[in-house]
Amino acid sequence: MNARDFTELDRLLNRLVDGGLSAADETQLDAWLRDDAAARDWYRRFMLLHADLQWDHGVSVGLVSHEKAAVTAAAVSVLSREPTRWMWSSFAKPAAMWLAVGLLVVGLLLSWRLRGDRQMLVAPAPAPSIMTLDAIQGTADWRDGTTTLRLVDGSESRRLAAGTLFLEGDDSSCQLRFEDGTRVTVSGNAEAVFEQDSQKRLRLRRGSLSADVARQPEGCPLVIETPTARVEVIGTLFTLVADGEQTALDVERGSVRLQRLVDGRQVEVHDQRRAVASLDASAEMQAVQIGIPPAAWRQTFDQPPPSICKGTWIAGEGEQPSRVRGVPCVARRKTSGEPIVHHGITARSGVETQLVTLQADSVLRVRYRLTGEAPLRIMLGTNHPGGSFAGNFEVKLGSQTGMVDADGWRTLTVPLSGFQSLIKRFPKPQDGSQVSLVMFNSHEHDVGLEVCEIEICPRSP
Repeated sequence: MNARDFTELDRLLNRLVDGGLSAADETQLDAWLRDDAAARDWYRRFMLLHADLQWDHGVSVGLVSHEKAAVTAAAVSVLSREPTRWMWSSFAKPAAMWLAVGLLVVGLLLSWRLRGDRQMLVAPAPAPSIMTLDAIQGTADWRDGTTTLRLVDGSESRRLAAGTLFLEGDDSSCQLRFEDGTRVTVSGNAEAVFEQDSQKRLRLRRGSLSADVARQPEGCPLVIETPTARVEVIGTLFTLVADGEQTALDVERGSVRLQRLVDGRQVEVHDQRRAVASLDASAEMQAVQIGIPPAAWRQTFDQPPPSICKGTWIAGEGEQPSRVRGVPCVARRKTSGEPIVHHGITARSGVETQLVTLQADSVLRVRYRLTGEAPLRIMLGTNHPGGSFAGNFEVKLGSQTGMVDADGWRTLTVPLSGFQSLIKRFPKPQDGSQVSLVMFNSHEHDVGLEVCEIEICPRSP
């Protein structure tokens, strides 16, 4: 075969691999491969070179994997095999050539598929963690954009990426710790978003948040936003309580800047002072001294309780006192998401002050009655004098506890020492701490719990 023949054969082979071989070209190529051993050798060399080029291209763009080797080897084997008897026909030879090319194409397609499968199977790199869960009480979910974690007792020390915390239940609380030692406690029915890049950013959509903030880098304060306010913190101990209408800030130590979003007005809030930002732009923005609640507090229900308290109010008739009846509330949820429902009432403080200051000899008295029997539970939510979270404490009782009168009313007295801690960090109620929440409920069953009086005061001599 002369140089012209090689050039012509190359043209035909290029058309073959490109899929552009005409009927006339096929006849010419068939004759060459049938009658000329040199042409057949050139054909094998050409196709092996073509296979190598395809392989090298696949490696360069990351298409070839070990999984493809068997398929490609099969194609090369067909091309390099020297037949003992060359029996070409106008049908068989093109079919053999197309088989070799087909195997090569299948190998490339398989490599694409395997590469795609590996991309789908490889999980994205997890987001970096920014904080640690220190303690959990009640029902909490953590959503980081891709997954939802149910936080339960025993989840302590779990590392968490940026995300949103959802708390359900008045007695729920969650304590979180940033790398620099900044501690944040969220409590009650709450929703809070936690983020961190060059600075910490939180959004408290509802609920109560207390924070003990380590000194932050210059120019990078911790920022908290609520529906009505923006707070900037360099390093301090404070508490925020927020809903859709107002935000109350109590500063126990340090200084916090509070900005009202409705008009942009700001106020600096220092040690032992409180400020409120609402949707009312005409309200004065000022920081006032935090008052100290009295050592004795008593609530009857001659009037309907504030809307922030739970319970159905029932007006008194004849000798029967006015009272509140327990309502269903979610205490926590099972792993399946099924709610555990208690029936009870709550008394809680408003924005301006806490309910009562606890002393070492404080006792709780409650007058109540039931229509059935079920385990009972009383919980106290407490804060330090400056407003920061001081722990939740409970006492569990039988339904027959307390002295009963002719109308079925029972009077129960529980000393402060009878309450057990719900969070390890706060082992017992502290002398001088303040009560912000009293919850009284029956466990899971509705037994017609009614309460006509609650009192916290020093024990009588």
